[in-house]
Amino acid sequence: MAYKRRFFNDKTIVAAAAVGVLTVSAIVGGALLGGEEPKNNSSIVDLSDDNGVDVSEQDDVKAENTGNEAPTDSADLDNIEGEGQEVADNTSQLDEERGSTTPETESADTPSEEIEESDAASGLVGVNFDAASTIIWPVEGNILIDYDMENTVYFATLDLYKCSDAVCVQSEVGTPVYAGHACVVEEIAYNSEIGNNVTVSMGNGYMLTYGQLKDVQIEKGATVEEGDLIGYIGTPTKYYSVEGSHLYMKMTKDGSPIDPLDYLNYEE
Repeated sequence: MAYKRRFFNDKTIVAAAAVGVLTVSAIVGGALLGGEEPKNNSSIVDLSDDNGVDVSEQDDVKAENTGNEAPTDSADLDNIEGEGQEVADNTSQLDEERGSTTPETESADTPSEEIEESDAASGLVGVNFDAASTIIWPVEGNILIDYDMENTVYFATLDLYKCSDAVCVQSEVGTPVYAGHACVVEEIAYNSEIGNNVTVSMGNGYMLTYGQLKDVQIEKGATVEEGDLIGYIGTPTKYYSVEGSHLYMKMTKDGSPIDPLDYLNYEE
């Protein structure tokens, strides 16, 4: 009986101990469970919004800023185009004030107009000569040396054959020489071959030289009318001593020699 009571007593102690352990565990567990504070919703807002603005609103702001970049560039382009248009308008206005024309509106006669303007700038006002124009005979007489740039012509004084870029019209010393066409005096000169000579411009690139002269009656730059006195036939130079006294007459178009006999008026 003493053994059974002891064993029972031992069991009782163990059970009591177990109950105590469970009780302590329950108390501790309850304290832990009961002591956890509920989450504060306001703390979630604070974490997502440092400045009191909702994150979704910040995203909207970013989206608006991103969407405004392209319109800003477009506005800049519009300003540039507007400035360019303003410059173009100003240029057009200046062109209109100056009376300028575009290549499309220019007439087909532009080259001749340019020649006429050039003649006007050179003092060739009212002077005009073309392929259909004629010149009067500066003096009357026989042709001593004919024009020929394709075949050779005999020069008696030089005793040789060569091409001739001018004509020599026989005439007595002292015979008056008249202007064959309205012209402007370009040059008055002297050389050993054709003696005293006068070069005139008749317009549109046509030039005429009168040589073997004396007592020239006109001045450089003067405007001469058809039939006006230029000078007189002089004594021939040593290059034409055998041919005798004459008028040397050379005609050119844009610097190239042409036959003056093609333009002489034979009806007067």
